[in-house]
Parts: sequence; structure tokens; C-alpha cells
Amino acid sequence: MTELVETQNLAMPGLIAGFRNSVERFPARPALFVDGDYLTYDSLGKLVHKLAATILELDHNQNPLVAVLAHRSLTAYASVLAIQSTGKGYVPLNPKMPVERLVKMLRQSECEVLTAGREALQTLEGLLPRVERRLTILLPDLADEATLSCAFPHHRFITSDRMSHGSRDLAIPCVSPDAVAYLLFTSGSTGEPKGVPVSQSNVKSYVQYVCDKYQVNEHDRFSQMFDMTFDLSVHDMFVCWERGGCLYSVPEKSVMAPAKFIKDHQLTMWFSVPSVVGFMSKMGMLTAGALSSLRFSLFCGDPLPAPYAGLWRPQSRSPASDGTPATHLRCA
Repeated sequence: MTELVETQNLAMPGLIAGFRNSVERFPARPALFVDGDYLTYDSLGKLVHKLAATILELDHNQNPLVAVLAHRSLTAYASVLAIQSTGKGYVPLNPKMPVERLVKMLRQSECEVLTAGREALQTLEGLLPRVERRLTILLPDLADEATLSCAFPHHRFITSDRMSHGSRDLAIPCVSPDAVAYLLFTSGSTGEPKGVPVSQSNVKSYVQYVCDKYQVNEHDRFSQMFDMTFDLSVHDMFVCWERGGCLYSVPEKSVMAPAKFIKDHQLTMWFSVPSVVGFMSKMGMLTAGALSSLRFSLFCGDPLPAPYAGLWRPQSRSPASDGTPATHLRCA
């Protein structure tokens, strides 16, 4: 009981506060570009609040975690924001992962509510027969759950037409600094995958530091290439939305050769693995001024060879970063 009181006294606005402030300050500005379409902060905010209100209405056991089975789609991004809006943490599940691994992640996280994108339906159908716990599954991309309900009567399905029409004035949640912002799983190469919780205070401190260091503002346009099962996606999303920037989900066809996408959308903030530089160089894409819109470029996941930095640097207006681990980004 003593620990509970201390936690309550330390309550702070959750990570979602940055996005919510941007909705209020920049309602007409673009917040997200995904699958060829733009969503303004106002439009994305409405979808997020609808999802958040639905989660709160359905989660009677007040589980602190909600799973997201989606991959760089509107549902994926909106779900992450919605879960943060409820004061809960999200558990990203990549639909491209083996089903058995997803089952283990769900079991360990003890999630009872899951959101799923249209792109993950085939994976979902393979996953549900292996899940003993009754799940409540939100399907914002579907209007009819009849087929799934008949096939999997043990689970509950909530489609778009049955989602909440709750107020957009949902309060910004106050959370403990130690509350879980998201739960990632290790690769499991030496055994069972192990969940690694990341706290609200850690993420908020990182986001504020990066925003100040790189003077992020509402005119910035961020790349988004990393799957949500990697820490680096947190940088993309929350640094961008903290200050009213626009997040650009790079299409799969452009992930390894993004020069045209960067130029067409005039991206200002880039973040990827270093191998992208090598591939673009071999394809002759690093021509003079090709990346001139970029203010800052970050590379992570592998070491960044000096020759790669030399190839990238003349094409953009700022130096690239080195290849330090995902939790320690440094800009040279």
C-alpha cells in the first residue's frame, strides 16, 4: 500500500501529452502519411480517441497492457496512440513473425485486448486457435465480424461499426513514472523470448532531449521505416508528434531505395539502418543534392562505416550519426 501511495504522488502526464498538445496547436497540419494518404492532426486525433474510448469501455479487468497486431498501417499508428491515451502500455506484435512466437508473447504479456489491422488478418486467424485466454479484438478496418465470430466463438470481436463514439475530450492520463509505456521482446535466440518493459519516464526524457537537441518543429517531416517491435520506431513516432511534425511511413518498395521518396516528400529527418546507404550507392542514387531537404540523419542497428558517412554527407545538409546501439543514439 505504501508503494501505491508513493506512485500516485509521483503521477505525471503520460507520453501521449505531446501528441494531444499537437492536436490542439496544429489541427489542420498533416500528422501522418501512410498508404498514400495524409491525415491531419484533427483527423488522426478523432480516430485515436474513438479507439481509446472503446478500449476503456471493454477492458473491465484494467489490464495495464494492450497488444497491437499490425504493421506500419493507419491502424498500427492509431492503436499505439490510442493505447497511450488510456494510460496503458502497448505490446507490438509483428504479423510477419511466426505464429508460435506471437502466442508466447501474448501469453507472457497477459494482454486481454488486442487491436489488429487488415494486413494482419491472416496471421490473426492462425493465432487465435492457439490462444487459451479469451481475447477482445478490435478491428477498425472491418465493418462485419460475423465470419470471425463464427470461426472463433471463444473470442470477442469489435469492428468499426461497434466502436465507441466517446467524447473527444478524453483527459490526458496521469501515470506513474514507472508505468510501462511499451513492452518489447528479445529475439529469443537463446531460449524463450523475454519481455522488456520500458517506462513512461524513460521514454518521455528521451523524447524531450531529442526534440530540444535537434530543434524539432511542426515543419519537420520524419521518415518511419522501423517495425514497431524495435525501439527505433518509438523515436520516429513520438519525437515527431511531440512537436507537431508529420510522420511518413516509407512504403515497402522504397525502404532500401528511398531517394525518390525523400525528394518527393521533402523529408527533413531521416532514420534508418546503415545498409540503406550502401544499397543506394550501388544503385547510383546518391547524386549531388539528392537529399538536400534533410536536416538531420540518424543511422542505427549496425556500425556506420566511414565510407558510407562520406557518401551520405555531401547529399544532405547535416552529418550522419554513428552506428551505436538502439538505446544510445549519438549525432556526430
